[in-house]
Amino acid sequence: MQRNQDDTLIAGQSMHADRQGSVLIDGVDPDWLLERSKAVRLLVELACLRAALLTAWAPALGLLLVAGVLEGHWRWRIRQLGFDYPSPVARQASQTGLTLVVGLLLLVLLLPLPLHPFVIPLLTLIAVRLIGTGITHLPKQL
Repeated sequence: MQRNQDDTLIAGQSMHADRQGSVLIDGVDPDWLLERSKAVRLLVELACLRAALLTAWAPALGLLLVAGVLEGHWRWRIRQLGFDYPSPVARQASQTGLTLVVGLLLLVLLLPLPLHPFVIPLLTLIAVRLIGTGITHLPKQL
């Protein structure tokens, strides 16, 4: 026990000392550090809870993703046989929109703001539609 107290006194100020003595040498207050670590821990817990919410939606969203990809592929195959030409503007808009939606989804998962339960499915539906549009407007292969 004696050695442990000596080590804390040598390493820095004791946590049981008065307010002046509890300030570390580099100016960081242990209470402030404790609050910051608690805030970070709560943010990590919130991100894990929202990832669990996303995982709970995963089976339904996976089926929607498969349907969106197949729909885009079938439309692309139909366009191969006709005189329709794919729009590079629509493809670029689809890719840009998909990047924004995925970024927004990551931002929603990480920000400590209230999250409506319908936000994740709505963003995923938009992403599925953008993926289908992007596949539909792939260049023709002759």
